[in-house]
Amino acid sequence: MNYLRQVIVLAFCGLLLNVTEAQARYSVFISDLHFGLGKTADQKWHPYEDFKWTRALEGFLQAISEEGNDQVDLVIVGDFLELWQLPDDIRCDGSSAGVGCSISELVDLTQRITRAHAADLDALRAFSKQGNNKIHVVPGNHDAALLVPAVWAPVATSLDAASGRVVLATEGIWVSEDKRIVAEHGQQIGKDVNAFEQWPKVSTMGSDGKELMIRPWGENFVQRLFNEQEKQYSVIDNLNPETAGARYRMSDRGVWGSVADVGRFVAFNIFETTPAQKISLLGTDETPEKPFTISAAKKSGYLLFTNGLPKKDEFRKLIETDDEAGQSLRKELTAMVQSMQEEELEMLCKNTMLVNNVNLCRGELETLAAGLLFPKKTIFKNHLNKRRQQFGEFRLFVYGHTHRWEKNWGVAVQNDRNITVVNTGAFQRLVDDGTFQAIADVKKITPVQALRQLTPEDLKPCYSAVIVSPGDPRHTAELKMWKMSESGGGSGSFTTPGSDECL
Repeated sequence: MNYLRQVIVLAFCGLLLNVTEAQARYSVFISDLHFGLGKTADQKWHPYEDFKWTRALEGFLQAISEEGNDQVDLVIVGDFLELWQLPDDIRCDGSSAGVGCSISELVDLTQRITRAHAADLDALRAFSKQGNNKIHVVPGNHDAALLVPAVWAPVATSLDAASGRVVLATEGIWVSEDKRIVAEHGQQIGKDVNAFEQWPKVSTMGSDGKELMIRPWGENFVQRLFNEQEKQYSVIDNLNPETAGARYRMSDRGVWGSVADVGRFVAFNIFETTPAQKISLLGTDETPEKPFTISAAKKSGYLLFTNGLPKKDEFRKLIETDDEAGQSLRKELTAMVQSMQEEELEMLCKNTMLVNNVNLCRGELETLAAGLLFPKKTIFKNHLNKRRQQFGEFRLFVYGHTHRWEKNWGVAVQNDRNITVVNTGAFQRLVDDGTFQAIADVKKITPVQALRQLTPEDLKPCYSAVIVSPGDPRHTAELKMWKMSESGGGSGSFTTPGSDECL
């Protein structure tokens, strides 16, 4: 009996030790570094290169290692590499719109990127070897190909993943050791145009027997748009929200693509670049559930889009134009509304309330207050409940993808549970649309002229990250900005998101 008691006590102590070790980890989340093609032969930055911040990255890694006592889980939450923007000699012409690069092409591209970013990868590898630090790489939509072993191999070699200190999240999702934090890139949330239907399945076999990447519509059209424009507008994808640059470009050079493409891009503009509005859609525990009228929503057709955009928005002007192009676009958007799921219609309807205080989604006999219009069942709530079914109860959900950091907000899920959600933003120099317009005003130029003239180097040297300190039973996520210049002396420092020094 005494022997059995000793065994139980030892087992309990071992379990306690494992829990303590898991809780002692300092968790840091960054996203959207987009390591790309580096510099050209003449030592100028390639037009597609987004990450030019080696000094800031090195300083950041040193700072978090010191703060975390070399017991850090650094989680790169997607889009670590830029595998959508291609050099001219890699065509990636798939046999259909739904497929893209061959795996051999992406292996070639990944090898080029690892060479171009050798200094950055050296810094990450050195960080992983300090104390008990680890790096976890979660693939996103731009680097989904890392889920293919042959594509991951060059990165694994550069980071010395064989050491066990660098781990690829092969399911496309990271879960902390104590099971209380779930992190993913975010393209699988809701009806994202960049989502993979069977994530983490990202490749398929072509008719010729070659393995090819599955290509979401977002890659096929949205990224093609940015690729075409980045040579002329180098900060087009440094603006928040993501489509702000595209709107200015359209104002400068007119519309692009087919009517169907433009229609989907208008939807993308609403669904994917309004995270603050998505938060508002979730409601509170006190909000009574009351269904809106689906028939009224569908009857509104394209008006759900026009009334969901500001009155001076370039997309709205395009939709309301009286010419043949405007008529075709209205027809396309109306057809799109008819095929939408209930949760998508909910999003569009509430968006019209938030943007223009217009309620298009009530029946003729109903008069509903804005706060009572929508049930709690929304995109984020549905997504988090799916993850709970996969991983059990967790307290914190971290994602990136939008490039726009968001402070903590809560989502009430099933069984009266509340999950905290936080967006990392991008480990990039970014500028919000309002600040961008203010910069243009100071320079006495138009936003379109600013889009042509500014470079990422002109933006504030600030990079966002989410940090969860060890031993916090609530797993409180703290959003921080790392500020560090690429030139001059001095070390970097953490500051508060939204502070003047990082606006």
